[in-house]
Amino acid sequence: MLTTYRASHGRPLRRDGGVTLLELLVVVSIIGIVAALLTPAVQRSREVARSVQCKSNLKQLGLALHSYAIDYNELPPVGGCAYDWGNGFVPTLEFSAQTYLLPYLSETAVFNSINFSEQFSYGNGTVRSPMNRTAANAALELYLCPSDPFTPGVPGNNYRTCLGLGPGTLGPDSPRAAFRPCLRSRLNDITDGLVMTALMSEKLKGDGTASRFSAEAEFFFSPFTDVSTVNDTKLACDNAPSSNPRHDSAVGQAWLPGTFRLTWYNHLLTPNSRIPDCAVDLSANTGAFSARSYHVGGVHVLFADGRVGFVRDSVFEPVWHSIASSTSGDNEGTASF
Repeated sequence: MLTTYRASHGRPLRRDGGVTLLELLVVVSIIGIVAALLTPAVQRSREVARSVQCKSNLKQLGLALHSYAIDYNELPPVGGCAYDWGNGFVPTLEFSAQTYLLPYLSETAVFNSINFSEQFSYGNGTVRSPMNRTAANAALELYLCPSDPFTPGVPGNNYRTCLGLGPGTLGPDSPRAAFRPCLRSRLNDITDGLVMTALMSEKLKGDGTASRFSAEAEFFFSPFTDVSTVNDTKLACDNAPSSNPRHDSAVGQAWLPGTFRLTWYNHLLTPNSRIPDCAVDLSANTGAFSARSYHVGGVHVLFADGRVGFVRDSVFEPVWHSIASSTSGDNEGTASF
């Protein structure tokens, strides 16, 4: 910009080059205002892209599940349980449905590296599996939602198989979901309708920090252990003993074992509930382990017909409960999503 001056005899004088400090400050202020206006829009567009990718991942998992069901005439096992005549059904740490889907997700090499005869263990965010160390350390991006920050090369899992309403999972009287730890299931066993039955959804990973409880992603161990009903479990989870209770900070840090810590979820609480998840037993086989995400307003759900729908946090609770069951006959449908 050129600034013009006028001499006393009327002839204009011109100052060549440069801008004044005031003009520079005005330009900088305008740029700052424009950037402030654009930044939220850019962030929203990025989250939309991440949400679309997350939905695509679940869609691929749905195709893999259906391909497995066609080949084996049943859904993949989700991890099992054994029967102890003294204690009834007891949990055993076995391979997740995610493990059996690997050949259908172009991960045949990882699948072929697995020794399915090994009895492995899990603790403190680590799968202790000498024979299956390669698979246990495999970071598969298809199992990770891009909206939930992750470190490339580090294993983890955001996509969980639905084990029903809860709070418990073991024994023949457990609420019947499409997946059950002790029994194999087929798509033909789903009498509530494939379009109205949840197979999988998403759940956030823990941050791995034992000194801080992240209520949006992790679960704490409730001191109320004599709990067996949905309402009692909700009450237990809604009454954490402190702001940093004993908790599991390694939620979702692996995909190999079948467990609520890593690869299962239930519908006891609605998506992204303000009530934190909690376990009402030390083995974390009973409690609330909810669908949660960083998407705005809800979570993606894979239904048994292969469709992926977005279920809002405000979903009517009976509807959310009913789509967790495959044979209850009380399904409320999907109109209330």
